[in-house]
Amino acid sequence: MFIPQNYRMSVLILVLLLVSILQAFGADASKFREGLDEAGAERRIGTRYPLPTAETPFEKFIATGSQTVGTSAAVLLATPATYTRVVTVGAIDDAMNYGPSTVPTGEAYPFYIASGSTKDFILATTTPKIYLRGRTATGTAHRLEQ
Repeated sequence: MFIPQNYRMSVLILVLLLVSILQAFGADASKFREGLDEAGAERRIGTRYPLPTAETPFEKFIATGSQTVGTSAAVLLATPATYTRVVTVGAIDDAMNYGPSTVPTGEAYPFYIASGSTKDFILATTTPKIYLRGRTATGTAHRLEQ
């Protein structure tokens, strides 16, 4: 049976148009949507109920000690306990720079923890070693492993 070329092209265009319309209107637009609530951005399912959020699982919560961080050489952040996901480092007495083993002293280095504040280091299997070095004087770094 012979079907004219323009008829086949018309059927193809009609099928493509129908598929795009079904994709556009087939799913409920409010079923999965990004929304803003009083508390900020959230991911929603349905029209009124937010998705549950999962906490970061951990087996231990260890408040570890402190380290003295000087300016003469970079100090390796102590090896965290097994199952540690985040290490919070707080700088006391002086600000400290952090980075690779070549981390310098001085206030020109952009990666630092200000005196009296903390920095969270999120750990993974590929996280490089973290070194600390005082910016202008010797300070104390307190660690909290989670």
